[in-house]
Amino acid sequence: MADSKSPEDALVAQDLDLEKHLTNSDEQNPRGFPASVFIECVPDFVAKLGCPIETAVGAFNQLHQRYKIYEQTKLQAKTNYKGKIPEIENTLGIVKTLIEKQENGEEIQTTYNVADTVFAHAKADATGTVYLWLGANVMVEYTYAEARALLEENLANAQQKMAETKEDLEFLNAQSITVEVNMARLINYNVKQQQEAKIAEIEAEMKSKGSLTQG
Repeated sequence: MADSKSPEDALVAQDLDLEKHLTNSDEQNPRGFPASVFIECVPDFVAKLGCPIETAVGAFNQLHQRYKIYEQTKLQAKTNYKGKIPEIENTLGIVKTLIEKQENGEEIQTTYNVADTVFAHAKADATGTVYLWLGANVMVEYTYAEARALLEENLANAQQKMAETKEDLEFLNAQSITVEVNMARLINYNVKQQQEAKIAEIEAEMKSKGSLTQG
């Protein structure tokens, strides 16, 4: 029975086939982002693809857009961690102060917000427990030791995620640059091929006219 693929299915199949040549599955970063190939020899690469250069450029352009989407996601994550890490560090510092006050048997002197731009002084005992916000509407009571352990774990995780995010951004930026170089090389090669074809056409036409004149 003959294979009856629709034009849309054929295009999808072609894109999937091209994808294998645009990225290197053996070179992924630890989070699984694919590495773009670098075109060493443009003629060999074009021959291997077996498609018009315009199609190859379009496929690389789609890959470039995908890298940019990944990059935007990671930039947002970086912004979130930049706000989250100082917040955890500040809360951890407060808990450490509470532990120190409790160990020394000292009162806690602080200020609290009464209204906008209005603060009042207060004294409190270090009771050994503290409440932490775990979400938008979730507050849980912990002992000082539990709170410290939780915050130190959260801080370590956030710092690790920030380091991974920075690593991903560097990787994605490098891949975007590689894709841009590949597209430029393909376009330049295409222009050169068209120019050479035009010159060959003109030369053939002139030779043809010369033969007719001699005849």
